Amino acid sequence: MAWNRLLAAFLAATSLCSVASAGHYLPDPLQDQDFAAASELKIELGKQLFFDKILSGNLNISCATCHHPFAGTGDGLSLSVGEGARGTGVARDTGTGLDAVHERVPRNAPAIFNLGALEFTTLFHDGRIQPDPDSPGGIASPAGTQLPFGLDNALAAQAMFPVTSGTEMAGQPGENPIADAAASGMLAGPDGVWEQLAERLRGIDGYVTQFIAAFDDISDAQDIRLVHAANAIAAFEAVAWRSPGARMTVHSIDSCGARGMRSAASRCRGCTCFMAGPGVAAATVAHCRPITLSARSRCRRSDQAKATAHRGTRISGENGLRVILRTAIVSASRACAILR
Repeated sequence: MAWNRLLAAFLAATSLCSVASAGHYLPDPLQDQDFAAASELKIELGKQLFFDKILSGNLNISCATCHHPFAGTGDGLSLSVGEGARGTGVARDTGTGLDAVHERVPRNAPAIFNLGALEFTTLFHDGRIQPDPDSPGGIASPAGTQLPFGLDNALAAQAMFPVTSGTEMAGQPGENPIADAAASGMLAGPDGVWEQLAERLRGIDGYVTQFIAAFDDISDAQDIRLVHAANAIAAFEAVAWRSPGARMTVHSIDSCGARGMRSAASRCRGCTCFMAGPGVAAATVAHCRPITLSARSRCRRSDQAKATAHRGTRISGENGLRVILRTAIVSASRACAILR
């Protein structure tokens, strides 16, 4: 049962923090100026696109399906279940028989806290999105020369790719023209994945109005490109999931409040959570007071009371430490607050 799976996942994640050694360095918290500015119109457009299944080949999955706020902007699964499944989070159903999904995504859905910060220019576990002055738009990617110009940042570039994956969002060959294009490697061009999706958006009057209002280089429907959609989604992600500007000094996060990390931090009793070393994939923390299943615990149903810390993102050094620390606390806190 879904509840049993949820409970099992929760019990496996009840140790959350390690006490830092004396004098361990903590980076300064991010501030608003560490993120690119974006208009409210652009952010609102990105929000709608993030939750809209219009960007999937079979119109059955959105960005939010695998990066859901209820699941700490991930899905709580070791291997995500993409296109063709039903439900969200750990209760997502892969189906059976002829209705079964073709395959699971061969990696998890990383959390997206703070990824809109200007300092993050390399994304994915293998760094496949990274700065490169010799690549289109100055960004190296799996698309090579097919990647269009005009992407605002690495986070926007990343948003161009889930829609090209048959397992994630496009669907399987023969199911729809977008899946056919993706399977043949046609990402750009008149019949490519990105142009077909842009054409869908051009056919929706409400979206056309919003694109014109949000972007200075759009005057009518024909000016809309998927690059605009990716930039809007990135703008929304950068604003929606910033961790609060406070030091990661917490003693307990077993009674998470509606204010996320701020509520957890308010219960600080002097211990500091930390993760050291480059390329750490997840902040597994111990020795702090663990989450319990007591009657007083407001987190007892939280499968997300674990530190997901951008499991699919290559992170290292000070920046990696910042992401790990923030995501470890905020993911647990917000998930608990949501399920109160």
